Parts: sequence; C-alpha cells; structure tokens
Amino acid sequence: MKPRLPLFSTSCSARSRKRCRGASVLEFALALPVFFFAVMGTVEFGRGLFAANELNHLAREAVRYAIVRSNDSDFPASERDVADFVRARATGMVAEEIRVQTIWDPTNVPGAFVEVRLRYRFEPVLAFLPESLKDLRGYARGVIAN
Repeated sequence: MKPRLPLFSTSCSARSRKRCRGASVLEFALALPVFFFAVMGTVEFGRGLFAANELNHLAREAVRYAIVRSNDSDFPASERDVADFVRARATGMVAEEIRVQTIWDPTNVPGAFVEVRLRYRFEPVLAFLPESLKDLRGYARGVIAN
C-alpha cells in the first residue's frame, strides 16, 4: 500500500510559519499592482473602443438626419441643427466636447452629398495612453434624398 500524501503540502515547518506568511504578503504586494493595472488597462481600452464606436454611430445617425432635411423640405437642416442632434444623442462622453463639422457638397439640395465629421478628445483615467490614441474621429457621408 502506498503512503498517502497530505492534502495540503507546505514547505514551511512549524518554526518558520511567520517567514512563510511574510513571503506570502510580499508576493501579494508585488502581484497586486500588476493585476490592478491589467484590469484598469482592459477597462480603459473598452471605454476608448466604446467612444470610437459611438462617434461613428453618431456620424451615421447625423447623416441620416441631414439627408431627409434638404432646403426643399419643410424643416431644412443647418450645421447647428446637425450639431445639436449629435450632442443630444451622445452617450458615455461629454457632449459639449464633441466637435461637429457638416459639409454639403455643393449645397443642401436633393442629389447632393452631405458629410458629417466628428472629433472627440478621449481622456482616460490612467494616463499612460499615447497621445495619438486620444484624438478620436467619426465620419459618415450620404446623398441627400429629400
């Protein structure tokens, strides 16, 4: 018959338990910041991805808003109307900080093009994100239908 191994094997003897506890505390203290930054980095990446996706979604919605409101319609859209439309629907970001540029090519008439360009400065909680990733942009283009 084989001898049974104990369920919990420890390398610490009864005399050196305090040393083992001290080593465990030290390991925990070294591992905790690494774990914390990994979790916070994942959260920040998710927030940035959400903001970039939201900007593109807002640009598409703003183009849809503008293409049915030409100068020939009952309620023609202006650049300010499109900007107000975007800012009213912004979720998860500071709406006043979204820069909206609307371009009608050549003018706001049926058959012409409308472009909506959005810019937003993403401010992460953790400051180690490169500057080039903080400037987010959204873009959409459509043909004015009405």
